[in-house]
Amino acid sequence: MDEFILSSSSLLSASQHQPASLQQRLQPILDNQRERWTYAIFWQTSTDDEGCIFLTWGDGFFQGTTVIKEIRGLIVENYSDSHSNIVNDAERFYVKSLAKSLSLGDGVPGKVFSTGSVVWLSGGNQLGFQNCERAREAQIHGVQTLVCIPTSNGVVELGSNVIITQNWSVVQQVKCSFESDLYGLGLVSQKYSKLGTNPDDIDVLSQIQEDAQQKMTEALPVSKISDSTSQFKTPKKRGRKPSIGRPNVPLINHVDAERHKREKLTRAFCKLQSVVPYASTMDRASLLSAAVLYIKELKEKVEELESKRMKMKQLEIEVKIVGEDGMIRVQSENTNYPVTRLIDVIRDLELQVHHASMSSVKNLMLQDVVVKVPGGGVITSEDALRTALVTGLEK
Repeated sequence: MDEFILSSSSLLSASQHQPASLQQRLQPILDNQRERWTYAIFWQTSTDDEGCIFLTWGDGFFQGTTVIKEIRGLIVENYSDSHSNIVNDAERFYVKSLAKSLSLGDGVPGKVFSTGSVVWLSGGNQLGFQNCERAREAQIHGVQTLVCIPTSNGVVELGSNVIITQNWSVVQQVKCSFESDLYGLGLVSQKYSKLGTNPDDIDVLSQIQEDAQQKMTEALPVSKISDSTSQFKTPKKRGRKPSIGRPNVPLINHVDAERHKREKLTRAFCKLQSVVPYASTMDRASLLSAAVLYIKELKEKVEELESKRMKMKQLEIEVKIVGEDGMIRVQSENTNYPVTRLIDVIRDLELQVHHASMSSVKNLMLQDVVVKVPGGGVITSEDALRTALVTGLEK
């Protein structure tokens, strides 16, 4: 039975490390953070018989060793261990992920890969209010922080049983480790695999692509590179190495350009989300639809205000009250029956007309009306009468 257990464990280990570079990327991300992260999972893209893309378990790393006993218990029948009862909920959640598969838009990893946006959920409120089965399942198993970061061929999921606030250095380290896929090519020096998250380390991460670029050019048989340029150079502590004398590699330049393009697009969507109302956690397609509707609403409001402004510019009203007599002079365009409209407004205000005269010059209509203003009525001042006339004539 011991031989069978070891054999099964070996098979499991082989299946987990099939892409050997994945463990080399995931483990340093957890080991070198100031915060206490519990696990890291890489969800890789796969296609079914119909050509549809979905996410499956690619590899993972868990902080601790007791999770191996849980995995053996899933593979080996009647397996028992005297310390198996110390497996906690977070470990069980990690083990259950081995058999998970997520379609695009399903769960947090599926939504992250389809939208290309980073999702950082921390605390029971954010995890609980997400309309996502995996977020709720993570909360049930004691996970307090769940982060999903998209890459070119999958999603990196990080989890912790403590609340961790947003930290861009973690996202940047994951992007540097996975986006360009340089580790899988064997082009990254091992000295970068133990980088931490302090500012100096994050700056050094930006040199990974250039070191890989140098190694690729050295390996090209058609390259004519001198011994002085092909020697290993000690990286500077901050900033990028100068690229003088170094030939450009289209592959690396393309990857770097795509990464910057995606980051720029993400920042643009964040700015758009901040100015569009009723847009909080919707995907990019919904955000664009909401933005189009909001722009149409703003355009209609601008046209309405512009129309009112033009009417106000063409409409001039003078009001003078002496005792109980009010004198009204209105100058407007000679369109839409201005005399009838003014008389209707005066009648609605329940004012008695003593005298009225009108004259038309070209396209202008000038009206003079004398009305009786009751002392105990609603209209008690010149401003009140003028405001009432403007409101009535604008309808």
